[in-house]
Formats: sequence, structure tokens, C-alpha cells
Amino acid sequence: MTHTLMVCFLVLLAMPAHAFRLLVYGDSHSQGIVEALVGPAGCPSCPTTMPDGMVPSTVTIVDEAVNAETSTQGLARVAAVVANGPYDAAVISYGTNDVLLAAFGFIPPAQGEPSYIVTNLLAIQAALVMGGSTHVYLAEPPGSLITTTNTAIARAGRAAIYDIGHRLRAVGETLSYTTLQDPVIFAGDNLHLKRIGYEMLAMRILTFLREKGLPV
Repeated sequence: MTHTLMVCFLVLLAMPAHAFRLLVYGDSHSQGIVEALVGPAGCPSCPTTMPDGMVPSTVTIVDEAVNAETSTQGLARVAAVVANGPYDAAVISYGTNDVLLAAFGFIPPAQGEPSYIVTNLLAIQAALVMGGSTHVYLAEPPGSLITTTNTAIARAGRAAIYDIGHRLRAVGETLSYTTLQDPVIFAGDNLHLKRIGYEMLAMRILTFLREKGLPV
């Protein structure tokens, strides 16, 4: 009996540890965060100050970030993302594309309203939780410098992105990026961030999750 228990114990020790699955779900800002988290293995051409990535080898980053995607499009594919779960933690962020595409007439104006975007985000969050994922958090869009020849659109776009964050914070615990406004970290389009900017966002996410006691 003792021998059998010892064999079972050794087998358990030999088994690989459960990989902690962190889902990053969103648009091109989320893509930048994924690249910062995984390091050069995920983006060999990206200059980085974090050559080994930011997370331990026991963490698997599940990349569900799609360039130029809106919250409406993200919600439309949530069933497939849930089916690939459950996840040990998830960070969801949309809003910038919704606001700008609506402002320039590429999607219906209502889809660019902060209330509409937040409703989509809450629906994505709820679907993941219903699918068995834990520690599912919403993140406000990174503060954007949005520049365009149409100053009215630029001003309204910045206000709408801020409003999304305000509404998210009003309904639950939210990852906040509002203090990230240093022009130095923005790319030439004044919309996306430089690599160092996305590393700052990634570190905020990890710090937030570690404060929850999660092994990331």
C-alpha cells in the first residue's frame, strides 16, 4: 500500500503544472499588449526592453486580438472564444475603432456611442463567465491623442473614449489606463502606442492580476 502511494506521488510530481491561461481579447491595442507580454517569440521584429517576455513559462497567453475590430464584431465571435475556454483570467478592451469608424460614417452612429460599446463589453464579459472563465475583467481603451484634420471629430473622439472608461468604472472593477497620456509613448499616428507604451499597459495588467493573487 505504501509503495503504491509513493508511486502515485511520484507520478503526480512528474505531471506538468497546469498552464495558467490568460485571454487577451480586443483590437489592435490588445495586439500590442500581447506582443509585449510574449516578447520577441510572438513578435520577432519588435524592438523591446523585455527580451524574455513578461510572464512565467507556466502562463499561456491566448491571443484573441484582431486589428481594426469593433466591440460589435468582437461580440459576434464570442461563442467561438468561449468554446476555446475556459480561461483562468481574461482582459477585454474595445472602443477606439467603434468611436472613430462611427465618426467617419463607416458604421452606424449608434454603434459609436459609449453606452452601446459598454453594453457590448458587458455582454462579452458575461458570456465568458457563463462559459466557466474566472477573473474576467474589462479594460478601458488607452487614452488616445486622436488627431485628424477634423478637429471636431478629434475632440469628440477623445471625449467618447474617456466616457467609455467612466461608464465601465461605474458598473464594476475596471482596468484603468487614463493616466497614460504622455505624447512620447504614442506612435506617429497618435492613435496607437509605441512598443514601450504597450509594455506599460502589459505591466499594468500583470500588476492588477498579481494583486488579485493570480500567478502571472
